[in-house]
Amino acid sequence: MNGPKTLCPSCEAKKNGSVDITDLVQDMRSRLPQEKQCEDHIYLQRIAACLACKELMLPYTCRVCGCIVYLRAISRDAYCPNSREDGWKNISNQT
Repeated sequence: MNGPKTLCPSCEAKKNGSVDITDLVQDMRSRLPQEKQCEDHIYLQRIAACLACKELMLPYTCRVCGCIVYLRAISRDAYCPNSREDGWKNISNQT
């Protein structure tokens, strides 16, 4: 028998009526090893691409995969899930 389902931090915050994306980003950064995080300028470019994307459900959810774009963009190995128009295709992890 499976145990009780738990919500992701964002869903839990939404359920409780308070979502502080800054806290979620800081929590994710504190849990993810530095070498697995992208550079800050890459992160900002990814967020800019997501904010310009027609698949963004405001304020921060990707309609394609349901992720919180501010969290997905942190990982060095993350990719844009929108296969029709990869918004991150011209953003490089190279410094």
